[in-house]
Amino acid sequence: MPEYQPSSTEAAFQLSDILVLVFDTSTNKYTIKWYNSATGTWDNVVQFDGANKQFTVIPTMVQTPQIEGDTPGVRLTGTETNGQDLTVRENTGKLEVYDNASAAVIGQLPYNLVIPIPLLTDAISGSGTVAAAERLYIDTGMLKNVAEAYWEISYDASALTSNGSAELLDVTDGETIDTITLTYGTSSERTRSSTNLLTATYPLKEGIEVKVQVTGDGTNAATLRMARLILVIK
Repeated sequence: MPEYQPSSTEAAFQLSDILVLVFDTSTNKYTIKWYNSATGTWDNVVQFDGANKQFTVIPTMVQTPQIEGDTPGVRLTGTETNGQDLTVRENTGKLEVYDNASAAVIGQLPYNLVIPIPLLTDAISGSGTVAAAERLYIDTGMLKNVAEAYWEISYDASALTSNGSAELLDVTDGETIDTITLTYGTSSERTRSSTNLLTATYPLKEGIEVKVQVTGDGTNAATLRMARLILVIK
């Protein structure tokens, strides 16, 4: 079998015909070398730096290391100035950066970007149906990469004796995209629809204009103080 010839600063222990463990006293490094019969040389495979407590795999790994478990991750504890104690981990299908010191997730993939778009500039109010003057045009490309869409409102129905409503209308096609009930005797600073507008019966889509309207109980007025479209990009 090939025999490894150590240098003057090396101590070698032959593990097999093609593997040898070498300790270099000048660098304080332990190296596993593999005999490459094609080149007739001993190539470094794995190295441990005793002084810096670091492992090096040589050459670049050609197989993917796998870590299995409940929320598996790799912990990175920075010892440099302003270094942080972080874990990069998988959690329920997402890739997270977890801050171990604060016990909080500080980054996530895929990310959610939430974009609010105002639908009202001034409050509208009426005992019957009152529509907003403003219209929002859903331009081409506006819904690209949008995974979910909702709308939310602020309303006052405290004077009503029966339920009122707020509607998001497709002005172009003459359809109601979604309705939020205004419970009589109540008011809300923020109420969000539970319907994903992209999958509604008459969905939000590009190339249409939308607007909002409010309806009271026929005698008493309901007020729509705020309305906005919420686009969620993932």
